[in-house]
Amino acid sequence: MNLRPLKHFCAGAPVYGLNVPADRYAASGVRFLRTTDVGGDGKLARDTVGVFLKPADVPPEYLLRDGDLLFSRSGTLGRSLLFLDEDVPTTHAGYLVRFRPRRDSFSPYLSYCAQSRLMQDAVSANAVESTIANFNAEKYASVLLPWWPTSVQRAIADYLDRETARIDAMIETRRRMLGLLDERRRALRDSVFGSTPGWSLKRLLTRKMAYGVLVPEFVDPGAGVPMIRTYNILPSGRVNHDDIAEIPARLAQEFRRTSLSEGDLILSVVGSMGRSAVVRVDEQGFNLNRPLARLRLRPEIAPRLIWHWTQTTRFMDMCRLATGGGTAQPTLNLGDLANFTVGLPQAMEVWPRLLSDLEQTCGQVDSAEDLTIRQIALLQERRQAVVTAAVTGEMDIPVAA
Repeated sequence: MNLRPLKHFCAGAPVYGLNVPADRYAASGVRFLRTTDVGGDGKLARDTVGVFLKPADVPPEYLLRDGDLLFSRSGTLGRSLLFLDEDVPTTHAGYLVRFRPRRDSFSPYLSYCAQSRLMQDAVSANAVESTIANFNAEKYASVLLPWWPTSVQRAIADYLDRETARIDAMIETRRRMLGLLDERRRALRDSVFGSTPGWSLKRLLTRKMAYGVLVPEFVDPGAGVPMIRTYNILPSGRVNHDDIAEIPARLAQEFRRTSLSEGDLILSVVGSMGRSAVVRVDEQGFNLNRPLARLRLRPEIAPRLIWHWTQTTRFMDMCRLATGGGTAQPTLNLGDLANFTVGLPQAMEVWPRLLSDLEQTCGQVDSAEDLTIRQIALLQERRQAVVTAAVTGEMDIPVAA
């Protein structure tokens, strides 16, 4: 296999994108591609909302051409995008770097090379060696890729177009299944909550709710007290202990009013409404960051039951109503939250059975979801294996005469 650096396939030097602040975005004009627009499959990410720049803010040399390759140099390292002509002129942002293939290089082939293990392993090796998550243009330009005559490049790309389309269709089917499973889980919860007038949330609490705190400093892992932040909360209602921040013990003592106990319900009240978790025994004494709030329930009330309530359509509707809805960073006042109604029967003795039924039925949905997620991961692995085998010549792909 003849390996040559990426720069060998390209014309001219790579070009970093423009650094334009958000307050200069326009309603229309030149589309401005950012790292969030780059999907993991070499295409535009799904459901991205395009932003634009005024044409006067984009020098002509920064306009993208059909076949240009964009690479993410920070954050989502290794992601790439094959740019194809769009209806509007387009440019790229500063955390993306543009490579323009030579006339004798077939850009779809290079796009598949960028998705192969060759490129991803090169990026991963750098990430291990570097403390800064950055893979600059020079490093991308030096990655060795298989060189084939243009006719072979075309044959490989044509073959992979067919094979990846088949795998992508299977992945998309399973992604739709995830959406249906999520709808099913929400419907199960909605059927339990909301059919009765309900309880005022404050009647279920032993003390007033408390906001988390804004902490001025953090310490190395193992040197302080863990602090739960919004992104540590998983959809399952558990806390992810990976990459959890720690604050100095003296600050934890100062902020002991937000120290957590087993069974506390923690809830996002800024931005990510509905993100919540129940504190486990090994999380006692942890602290809470400001976008979150702590709810301490009466001892006879199962915290998981109230957690399920925070995942209902009715709860989200009450959040939207209380925050005015439509704001970029909605903030829920705890006074408003205390008056939310929890749609449960007045007879508390039936609550344990309701929780048992919910845990069982939602658990079945969760199991189906876990299986579907594993299937997607295996298909993605299969996709990359096929791409790598094709571009490296491990597959015998016929070349048109």
